[in-house]
Amino acid sequence: MTDTMREYTKGCVTPICSNINEREGALHGTGAYVSALGQTMLVTNDHNFDFRGRSCAPDDLAIMFAGSPLFYHVHNSLYAIGYPIDCALSRIAPEVWTQAGGDAPAGAAIAEAQLALAHDPVENELLFFEGYLGEGQTLAYATLPDRMAAHVTQEAPVPPEYGDERFHFALQYWGDLDAEPSADQGLPAPKGFSGSLVWNTGYTEARSRGQLWTPQDAKVTGVVWGWSSSKACLIATRIEFIRSWLMRSLEVMQASAEIRVE
Repeated sequence: MTDTMREYTKGCVTPICSNINEREGALHGTGAYVSALGQTMLVTNDHNFDFRGRSCAPDDLAIMFAGSPLFYHVHNSLYAIGYPIDCALSRIAPEVWTQAGGDAPAGAAIAEAQLALAHDPVENELLFFEGYLGEGQTLAYATLPDRMAAHVTQEAPVPPEYGDERFHFALQYWGDLDAEPSADQGLPAPKGFSGSLVWNTGYTEARSRGQLWTPQDAKVTGVVWGWSSSKACLIATRIEFIRSWLMRSLEVMQASAEIRVE
């Protein structure tokens, strides 16, 4: 399941770094490429665009595309909304997407139809997420693919001190504060997973209906933004709030003539 979903989502995920030089960056979190209304966007958490007590200028940020060993600066405007949604986006220009190889099948953005209308998994459904580990560390860009980690888990109760179940849901994650990404002693602390998409795989639902499961059954059901080590869970925003905000942001872009929706 984990390997199947990782292959299915290959090319949709990127690390988000503050650029230090042409070889190194400081990892802030994870982002994903989403396509809606004819626009390709980088989608992540609002707090991934903030570091060292100040907001990042777009040129401070570096992202990568599948099939390309290079990192690219984020040049377009940043749109963001804080807690409890904690989401941000930046439009990817078509010429950049094509130049970076993003039009290849491995680099296809997540289509709007792959975004669930609401977070509503069946009981005991399997949920998948993947992201980059090592938030705050200075890492060579060439080594970042090795920091990718993917997991299949299930939903957990939202700790009231860490989230609001009206907006959020939780994922079981027994992270070990002392474990490294390659260690055997346990799952590593999930620092860097902020901005990771959560997929409702649809596996349990398909099996309950006697149907053969395929990864095409999966839908994006939320975006990770937090972690409670004491409650052994990650916290994510429900997709209905992410989806609604993304569409409103695109409407703002259209009204300001930043984009044209055909």
